[in-house]
Amino acid sequence: MNDKSARLVQVREFFGLNPKQFADKLGENSSNYYQMESGNRRIGKHKSNELIARLNLNPIWWETGQGDMFMPSGTVDVKAVNDDLYTGLALPYYPVPVQGSFNEMSDPESNYGAAEQIRVIIRRGENVDRNVVFEVDGDSMAPKYSRGTKIRCKLVHPGDWEYLSSGVYAISYGDSFVVKRIKDNDLSTKGVLVLHSDNPLVGGSTPVPADQIRHIWKVLRIIDSPAD
Repeated sequence: MNDKSARLVQVREFFGLNPKQFADKLGENSSNYYQMESGNRRIGKHKSNELIARLNLNPIWWETGQGDMFMPSGTVDVKAVNDDLYTGLALPYYPVPVQGSFNEMSDPESNYGAAEQIRVIIRRGENVDRNVVFEVDGDSMAPKYSRGTKIRCKLVHPGDWEYLSSGVYAISYGDSFVVKRIKDNDLSTKGVLVLHSDNPLVGGSTPVPADQIRHIWKVLRIIDSPAD
């Protein structure tokens, strides 16, 4: 059974129907439905779009298993993920939250062992070398990076630290593990990296000496975020 077949079973079980009843609900030939559910019949893009529209499924959940099964009622003009452009892929996931504030959090790689796995959507052919997923904690990077947001990041080689451009990064230094914004990179001139909070009410700015920095990851994408 493939991923979409397994999710089809989940939807059927949500409605409390047996395969014959669910096939009737979908207006589908029973034999064809049995083959889709067992994985013997491929659920292609056209059939996926049909199921999403008929059942009001969340297209992201349908493709990856992430998020809610159904779209909120009243949602319109939703298009399914294009199978020709995107695909699902498992990446290392550290459930240790990255602090949005400057609370102490040890480096996940040295203290939390092997990573879990989480499936994300990527563009076909996209380079995911050294990519990992972290979860944000705290409120200093709100509203964009609020508590519970999962971020896809790429490890930056230490030789490239002094060339970091402005942006948002996950950084382990000393006994802290944080997600912060870098505006100006002073590593080459002053030997210091200043980390900034997006939320003016929480956090502020903190200078970090170069010799305290352990790892830096560039935040590439938000892959999951709580609703407001």
